[in-house]
Amino acid sequence: MKARPPLPALFVMALLAPPAAAQIVPIGPFTGSASEGFETQSAAGMSGFQPCLVGRAFNNQADVCAPVGGGVHVTGGWSYACSLQEHGGTWLFGSTSGSYVEFAFDVPVRKFGGFMGTNTPNQGVTLVHFFDQTHASIGTMPADVINDCTWRWSGWESLSQDIWFIQIVNSAYGGGRVLLDDLELDTQGSGVGTSYCLATPNSTGIQAIIHGSGSSSVSANNLVLTADTLPAGTLGLFYYGQLQIRLPFGNGFQCVGQGTSLLARLPMQQADSLGLLQFAVDTTAPVQAATQISAGSTWCFQAWYMDPAAGGMGYNLSDAIQVVFSP
Repeated sequence: MKARPPLPALFVMALLAPPAAAQIVPIGPFTGSASEGFETQSAAGMSGFQPCLVGRAFNNQADVCAPVGGGVHVTGGWSYACSLQEHGGTWLFGSTSGSYVEFAFDVPVRKFGGFMGTNTPNQGVTLVHFFDQTHASIGTMPADVINDCTWRWSGWESLSQDIWFIQIVNSAYGGGRVLLDDLELDTQGSGVGTSYCLATPNSTGIQAIIHGSGSSSVSANNLVLTADTLPAGTLGLFYYGQLQIRLPFGNGFQCVGQGTSLLARLPMQQADSLGLLQFAVDTTAPVQAATQISAGSTWCFQAWYMDPAAGGMGYNLSDAIQVVFSP
């Protein structure tokens, strides 16, 4: 097999830098390990306002409550300043004033998102607060909620800490009146590898995030790399090396360093119309002998892609994952 040429010298600098701090980043629509469209809620959950969603959520993996001065409700439509119908299916979820709506998960969550809207005459500002297992804050992000009775997607990923609680707060009406439908979540165990480092927004306005699926088993040889929220149709590639680093590069950060081996550049691909870039890693065909993936070895992966519409250097990178390979 003919070895591919190494990446440019600037791209293979192996100066070790501390990894980025834990962070919450916005992400585009995704299909998670569990979904919630409120289609299976009990009749009790659809009549009146309850302190908590009677049927729980996400296949019995989460409580959804308005714990302070409010109530939750499942309905087929909600009118106030305007009328908002369900985004999909038959039902949508909402709350009265309350201080906030809280999702309390039974399992650690890394990605959460869904369609949100409001019918209040005063828009307010909708904030989403993320907490760890001890209820300590790990970040706050704004949601795309405008009082025009239009559904808009809002989604987020925690790059290094598990999410156990999420609170959704609208500054109007004491915290409530945010309507939700067609929610998605991904649990910690849904992917391969551990996320780290920082991705910066590209021309889509959102960061590109890398994920591993399949398994880390060398014998199974079924690891698939995916980077989402790239500009549609753009060219990009995945590469890997041994070190976690953080160096400014292009419009983002290089997060993978070479260590004692070279960096391995995988073949160029084209993102699809949804901005997804994918590549199946073949552990039996290393780019060069020094980058052979073997049982017990640890490798870091990142996506690099063209983005001329963003200006600047005209290219950007995803965050990164570290994978420890098993037999």
